[in-house]
Amino acid sequence: MDFCNFKSEKQGENKPFVSRIVFSDDATFHVSGKVNRHTVRIWALEQPHATVEHQRGDSPKINVFCAISREKLQANSDEFVFQQDGASPHWKLEVRRYLNGELPQRWIGRKGTDDLAIHPWPPRSPDLTV
Repeated sequence: MDFCNFKSEKQGENKPFVSRIVFSDDATFHVSGKVNRHTVRIWALEQPHATVEHQRGDSPKINVFCAISREKLQANSDEFVFQQDGASPHWKLEVRRYLNGELPQRWIGRKGTDDLAIHPWPPRSPDLTV
């Protein structure tokens, strides 16, 4: 609710807030054909049709990152707000240090008390789609 209220308050600005957000996600593709999206969750207590495949850590793979926005934004523009979900790799201190330095008050994500995110990403939230 807190994130929804925040987003609603920001909609009143000159440029609609949601059109300024650059949504991002990442996935790992294994040569075997398995795709690991890091943030996939099974919410049911029992799910007879759900399977969880495990891939060896040393198997050949490629990581792919993608970001998408509603409007074309210039890379050096200070109009955009970068969004990332709460996946563990995004919580690393090096990542947050970079975002605090390069995008202070212009990123949404899992944050610590000293981070300069414009708003925290909702805990246990599924990825938002554009």
